[in-house]
Amino acid sequence: MRTFLAIPLPESLVPPVESLRDRLAAGRADVKWVDRSNFHFTIRFLGEIEHHQVERVKSTVRSLANHPAFLTEMGKVGAFPSLSAPRVIWVGLAKGHQEMQELARELEHALSELGFIPEVKPFHTHLTLGRARSERWGTLKELLYKEPGLTGYTFQGNQLSLYASTLTPQGPIYRALETVNWKEK
Repeated sequence: MRTFLAIPLPESLVPPVESLRDRLAAGRADVKWVDRSNFHFTIRFLGEIEHHQVERVKSTVRSLANHPAFLTEMGKVGAFPSLSAPRVIWVGLAKGHQEMQELARELEHALSELGFIPEVKPFHTHLTLGRARSERWGTLKELLYKEPGLTGYTFQGNQLSLYASTLTPQGPIYRALETVNWKEK
């Protein structure tokens, strides 16, 4: 089963994130844009795991039930590897990224105790908006440089979910397997 751990985007922020995505999509680049139902902040991609591992990861998620909630503020747009070569287009956080990094470190430690190989790439807090399928950029690069992002939109980071991801020709379908809700500050 293909899985990942993520903080879901609250429903109240889906419309502004969707609007941002649509502004960038107007650049007519060859990009597979993320569906509004799939907006989230990935904390750790696990990939294909066995059923017995799923149960152990669920237990790890439940063990974080007393984790403190934290305030986040949406930020600017960015791209991996860069705005001039945008393979993955994303929106980051202006506030709350340190808390997500600490959560990622905590999860990394717990997962390594379960036998998962530690993540090599450094953690970078972001919400993916789209992935380039080719180098047909249209006016996307210009839009990325001009886009102010979503600074001012805030939410409580108060949930962590283990998701199953099923790949389909229409795009991935995510299903929460386990979720913990944290108390808000």
